[in-house]
Amino acid sequence: KFQLHNRPMVLSNDVLYIFVNQILQDTLDESLKDTVQYVVALDLIRIGDKVFKDYAHLRQLLVPKLQVIGKFAFSNCRSLEKILSCNIQFIGQNGISLAKRMQGLYTMHSEIKSMSISQTGVTFIANNVENEKLDKRAVWLCGSLEYVVLPKCSCTNIVCESQTIISMKDIQPPYKRPVFFTKKQFQYQDSTTIQCGVLNLPPITDFTCKLINNQFSRLYKVTGSKVKVICAKAFSTQCKNLRLAIFPEVEVIATKAFCNCYKLTEFVGSPKIVKQSAFYCCSSLQLIDLSNTVHIDLHAFNSCFLTAINLRSIKSLQKSSFDQCTQIQRISHPKDFDFDWEELKSKQRKHYKIDFCIIKTENNKKMQKKVRILIFVMKSMRREKIKQLNRFQ
Repeated sequence: KFQLHNRPMVLSNDVLYIFVNQILQDTLDESLKDTVQYVVALDLIRIGDKVFKDYAHLRQLLVPKLQVIGKFAFSNCRSLEKILSCNIQFIGQNGISLAKRMQGLYTMHSEIKSMSISQTGVTFIANNVENEKLDKRAVWLCGSLEYVVLPKCSCTNIVCESQTIISMKDIQPPYKRPVFFTKKQFQYQDSTTIQCGVLNLPPITDFTCKLINNQFSRLYKVTGSKVKVICAKAFSTQCKNLRLAIFPEVEVIATKAFCNCYKLTEFVGSPKIVKQSAFYCCSSLQLIDLSNTVHIDLHAFNSCFLTAINLRSIKSLQKSSFDQCTQIQRISHPKDFDFDWEELKSKQRKHYKIDFCIIKTENNKKMQKKVRILIFVMKSMRREKIKQLNRFQ
């Protein structure tokens, strides 16, 4: 039993019970650092600077009235998972920084200072404060961050060094508060910009690398209905779980835009220009529409898993554009386009026989008709073969 401001504070079974409304710096006994795992403080309103700094074993706090978290108050609390309070109004600089396991934190009405939640395990951030009360580097290097709700934050307000775009102007509060001691997810509307690993971009035309970084490492689907230019290194190595990219109006995919997105399997969109190493080492990429593409640069699809390529509009293609693409079985290209297709053919795996379809634009309708007839004949032959097999059985 310790004394705190002439009021009792009790440590029992690794749980620290506090009965005051504020704790200031250097108030707690140093011996508590290695023992406290849980804190219950039903009347606590303010936690001063560095109060729980370096409490390596601290896991949860039940502080329903807590409003103020001072500078470095929980800094380097590497086991801290939850601060259970719905009334937090201020988080000071580096207030909860380096709390790698932190996931439960309600910040809807909090004024968040520089790097106050930096390098934590937070997956969801909701904040309804005005622009000037939200620091640009508030969630810097939060590698587990999945979705964000910031109704009063502009696109450029939280970019800076965190390189994050969060624009939630159309979202209407309130959001449901978390229930203490239950695994209950936040509820929010479908128009949320980032929701459960899905990113629906606002109506922007250019998507740059400054808009996303490893904070969205769990992102698996991105949709940009109005995006025309995907700038250099927009997704790059920072979205390793990205599986589906939907950009129906895209025209240009710049250098290394999806470089090393090795789980990307499908790109929906028909770009006109694909620049150097745009899909470099996208080893799972199977589907992309290149029928309107006129220029493909060096190593654009290096090491991709493409099986069919339609290059009916191509005008410029480099020898290394499809380097290490060893699964290609079919390529369509204009008759008058001069390119060393045999070299590309020689790089395919031996058990694949690559077919080339030369497209003559003036005979396109006739070709389509012949293809339909051929498909019909092949299906008829297959049916006959099945019937014969059934007879023998």
